[in-house]
Amino acid sequence: MEPKRLFDAIALQLEKKPLPDMLVGKSGGQWKKYSTAEIAETVNQLSAGLLSLGIGPNDMTTEGRDKVAIISKNRPEWVILDLAVQQIGALLTPIYPTINVNELEFVLNDAQAKVIFVNDEDTFHKVLSIKSRVPS
Repeated sequence: MEPKRLFDAIALQLEKKPLPDMLVGKSGGQWKKYSTAEIAETVNQLSAGLLSLGIGPNDMTTEGRDKVAIISKNRPEWVILDLAVQQIGALLTPIYPTINVNELEFVLNDAQAKVIFVNDEDTFHKVLSIKSRVPS
């Protein structure tokens, strides 16, 4: 197999040299390792979940592809979501966690994000506060 897309690297690594620690991140003050097999399974499950929500590539143009937003600090789950979104042909819209509410509303409306993933409860409440002003 010759990888052509970033998410192809997971299958290649599974085939050639699966790692016990493909990604590592701190959670609750402890280091958590994610094996290649865990990453592959999680990316595939997340891709399936997004597809079941109707998220996808549509006409494959930049404008036509569904957008999935993420507001998160740097963590393994960010990479996992990015790979899942790429795998289904949608586009990821990364947003800095320090964004203010007015800018967040603008970015989400401009991108026409269909779904958003957040890092923590405070960010969740920030998103909820503008949900009614973001039709997509």
